[in-house]
Amino acid sequence: MNLFGDSELQRFCPRAKPRNSSNCTHVRTYFGEVPGEYRLARFYLMRQVVHMFYAMAFMLSGSSGKPIEPNVNVPEFRDFHNRIWAGGISLVSAEAKLQYARVHMNQTLHNMRAARFKGALQIVSARHPSPLLRASEIPQCALHQPKSPPRAT
Repeated sequence: MNLFGDSELQRFCPRAKPRNSSNCTHVRTYFGEVPGEYRLARFYLMRQVVHMFYAMAFMLSGSSGKPIEPNVNVPEFRDFHNRIWAGGISLVSAEAKLQYARVHMNQTLHNMRAARFKGALQIVSARHPSPLLRASEIPQCALHQPKSPPRAT
């Protein structure tokens, strides 16, 4: 299983050739060597934890204890970050913080629905078996199901 797909590799290493992470100086520098499947799986899972953390932190700081509207359309993660880097978005206002939280939450959910997420869990759990749950017994919960349209009320 190739957990470090072409688009993912291009994000870290714009000049890297597809399917060849060994050409990526950034990834090799980060890991201190060419990373194997297990390290890339752990790295991928940790990125999901970071998305969840940012979603939580910015929701707390942007909501000021008020209810949050859950059904708000938000831009794609990459588009939003590109606008931040270009200076088009400032995270000073409460609304911008909430939007940033939603962007991270949507990215987390999108990534957790991907086969890559389950694959990364299986790779890591194979090295660290849990007495409570085997990789083959990972439940098919809502995170692994395609997103269904909201119900009309």
